[in-house]
Amino acid sequence: MVAVALLASACGAGATRVAVSPAATRASMSGLAAPSVPARAGPAVGPTTTASSPPTTAAPSPTPSPVATPPLGSVVVAFAGPMTGPAAATWRPELRGLQLALQRANQGAFGPLPVQVLLLPEDTQGTAAGAAAAALRIAADPWVDVVVGPPTTAEAQAMGGLLNALGIPFVSPSATGAGLAANGWGHFFQAVGTDAAEGAAAAQEIAGPLGAACAPVVADGTLFGTGFSAGAEQALPADGVQVPFTATMPSTRAGLRRLAALVRTSGCPEVAFGGQAASAARLRRALDAGGLRRVGLVGGDLLLVGRFAAAARRAGDGTVAVCACADPGGTASARVARFAGLYQAAYGRAPGFFAAEAYDVGQLLIAAIKSGKTTRTAIHDFLRTLRGFPGVTKDYTFGAGGALNPGPAGVGAYRDVKGRWVFLQQVPAGTAS
Repeated sequence: MVAVALLASACGAGATRVAVSPAATRASMSGLAAPSVPARAGPAVGPTTTASSPPTTAAPSPTPSPVATPPLGSVVVAFAGPMTGPAAATWRPELRGLQLALQRANQGAFGPLPVQVLLLPEDTQGTAAGAAAAALRIAADPWVDVVVGPPTTAEAQAMGGLLNALGIPFVSPSATGAGLAANGWGHFFQAVGTDAAEGAAAAQEIAGPLGAACAPVVADGTLFGTGFSAGAEQALPADGVQVPFTATMPSTRAGLRRLAALVRTSGCPEVAFGGQAASAARLRRALDAGGLRRVGLVGGDLLLVGRFAAAARRAGDGTVAVCACADPGGTASARVARFAGLYQAAYGRAPGFFAAEAYDVGQLLIAAIKSGKTTRTAIHDFLRTLRGFPGVTKDYTFGAGGALNPGPAGVGAYRDVKGRWVFLQQVPAGTAS
């Protein structure tokens, strides 16, 4: 098993991670020993800097690196997310946000820590199968104290049952699935609002700033699309917007032409769309081809983290997307703006979506560790009883099933302006929950 120290470990930067039996304890570790199982590779987690200043050197991208045996009393935080595959670049900001929080904690930015914190990246490859395999690897590692991730609902569904059965607390900064909190997982924590909340926020945008009297609801059949469209379909009439029809995204060009014709017949100026970026881009191009360029499209966070702007090209201009996440540029929040500056200094680029939420999850864990909660059970109990923890993006309290309670502090709305997402406004708290 590979673990990565944020600073040089007490065992020495060149020490080898020792594989031990599940019955072993940290207190039994001493010196070096030959690994009993093949080691896994994981990324280095960034530069070492002093506690008096933020990181100023760009942290390396995830690449294989030898790592140290966990020193006595350390806490190992595993990040479950795609390190390889098409989704790796999409979710790298989330890993980096967590990495930055833990690195700064080890440097003393949040006050003295009783232990050193180590980061263990576990590759899910961005798929349910990869997430299930990552869960098995985590299950075989007695040193993992808490898991951050995975990023998506499908990955969380694939690995959550095993992590929960083992009593390992796991916190996702970005999995918005409304059904995750209904799984009965006592060790799961959802640090964002749900896809249904995003659908309700989309309805708020359609009814308010966009001023539409009616809007069809279209979904692409994915977990996110189903949850988002259900939230939009329920909220639109309550916001005074008629829903003339609902539809599932067609898979053929002929089906898309028929859908565009239905939109034309409805006379509605906006369409609420729940689904992935590629599907949204296909729908946007089909509307344009059907002479409906002026009909707007309002979608969810997958348009932001996906490649919608690139796939839709010029047709995507004007599309609105909502996200149960903070504006990573910090235009609506001084706290997020300060985080954005730290991230820029560390990585030489602006943070991406959900980086700030991952940083917040890191801060939650650091608060637990500072209070002496350094085991799986103790960290779980700390998170379960947390009330109003002031993060960068919002205040945190976890309710039934680990869901964020009382819901998101607000969902951000963005517009595609010539291929670049521009922050519009924050949906007021309560209207999107």
